[in-house]
Order: sequence, then C-alpha cells, then structure tokens
Amino acid sequence: MLHTFEHAVLFSKRSDNQQQFALLCSKVIVILAALWRGARQRDPWIDGEFTASFRLEEVATKTGYNLSGIHGEAKVTSRSENRQEKVRADIVALCGRNKRPAFVSFDEVGYGNPQFFDEGMALAAELVSYGYYGEIHCYSDCIGNEKYDNPERCAISISGDGRLGIRIRWGDEILIGGLLDFCRAEGFTEEDGREEWEKMHKTG
Repeated sequence: MLHTFEHAVLFSKRSDNQQQFALLCSKVIVILAALWRGARQRDPWIDGEFTASFRLEEVATKTGYNLSGIHGEAKVTSRSENRQEKVRADIVALCGRNKRPAFVSFDEVGYGNPQFFDEGMALAAELVSYGYYGEIHCYSDCIGNEKYDNPERCAISISGDGRLGIRIRWGDEILIGGLLDFCRAEGFTEEDGREEWEKMHKTG
C-alpha cells in the first residue's frame, strides 16, 4: 500500500554488499524506533510487509506471520499469488523444520499499544538484518481518529536488488531530525527541499 507524503524528503542509497546493506537497513529502523519510542502524546504504529529472499528450501512456502495492532497479536497465516487457490499455513515447516517465514506483514502494529510498536519495530529490524526486503509505513499518531492524518510519517522501502529508500514527512524535529542527520552522514542521495524547510523552522 502506497501513500502520498506531502512536504517530504526522500533519501536513497544502493549497495552491492549484501551484509553491509542489511545492517544499514536494520539501523535505519532501529533509529526511527528509538526516536518515536516514548514520544509524549504520540501513538505510533506501522503498516507494511517484508518478504523472504532466501533459497526456496529454506522458506516455509506461502506461509508467514501477520502482526495485527487491532488485536495486538501475531498469527500464522498463508498467502498465494493465485487468489482462487486455497492454501493452508504450513505450521510444521515453521515450527518443526525451523524454516523461515515467507513473509511477515504488519497491520496497524502498535496503535494503542506502545509495547507492541516497540516489538514490531524490533522484529522489522531483525528481518531486514537477515535479508528480508519489502516496505513499512510508520506513522507517529492517529489524530482525530483519522488513520493517515499524522504530523510525521516515514516510509522505509528495501528492494531485493540492494536499494534502500526512506521518505520522511516533515514534522517535529525531535521525531525526525536524528534520522535525517543519519542519512546525510551515511552519504544517502537526498531529494526535495530539506534545507528550505530548515530555514523556515529554525532560528539563529
């Protein structure tokens, strides 16, 4: 699911070193989680999905986990590209043969439950450190019960060919400044008007 982020800055970086790339992706998620963890009067949550990039024999085919923030729970579930095909989750592959989940999806994880937000972000960081790819959308709140009406939003996308994209919607400097600074320090390609925004919001 894609959402339009107005007044946003986009960072991107590509790497052919899979190990370094995975660690960089994981660090981005860890930094964002730390910035938003315990933010006063905020209720952060995430949507998205990561997919396994391992050899077929290492993966529980068509079987993965769904984390639901609505109920604060994780379920073993199945998914098939053919919507007409009925597929049952292969619990034996996951639990008995210790295969990796083919995917892990996030549905409003953390909304109304700060601990579940922390757990969801920690899981996301672990997954990308192992080499999973995909995308998560992080929202700092849910103002007026409008799901996408948030001051700060961050989309983190990781492609299977080694490209990391981070789109950050501007808001409270405390909640996004550290991630922006990290991306700059790591030499990410930057697009949009971050400098113009800084002039409008900073004095001295």
